[in-house]
Amino acid sequence: MLKKLTTVAAGLGTIATAVGLAVGVAAPAQAVIVSTDPVRITEPQLDFGGSPWVLGAPTNSGVLGWDVGGGDTTAILSGYLYINNAAGTCARMRLETYDINHAFIDSTDGGTVCAGSGALHSWRVNFAADGDPDVTHVHVMLQVQTAGGGYTTVGTEYEDL
Repeated sequence: MLKKLTTVAAGLGTIATAVGLAVGVAAPAQAVIVSTDPVRITEPQLDFGGSPWVLGAPTNSGVLGWDVGGGDTTAILSGYLYINNAAGTCARMRLETYDINHAFIDSTDGGTVCAGSGALHSWRVNFAADGDPDVTHVHVMLQVQTAGGGYTTVGTEYEDL
């Protein structure tokens, strides 16, 4: 039965590739993760990292992966954003990319999340910066939303490829 399912899946991949080529759509490049870095940001009432969250902070780190597939370098962030004891607080993660000379390339914001009560809240984070062949350095930023709707950075980790 496994061989039959594998054959069907392979056939579907061939069909999808043929359809993509027929309409002039290139197949997506495969991810090539060449390195990963642990990321953990702990600030009063706001944290980013892995799970579990114990005694006021995440006990493990989140992960910044470096994908070099397709000729671009793409930073991929995964982990958890925590808000604790801060009802009404909204926060997000942000990735800023830089080249080897530390010249800014681009920024990508994760989704904004808000704590509805003073309890511990956690949200899964998984997003990628826009890829660029010159990316060699990333700022991983934990930001809190201000009363005016803007954002202030409360914690940053710096990672190099």
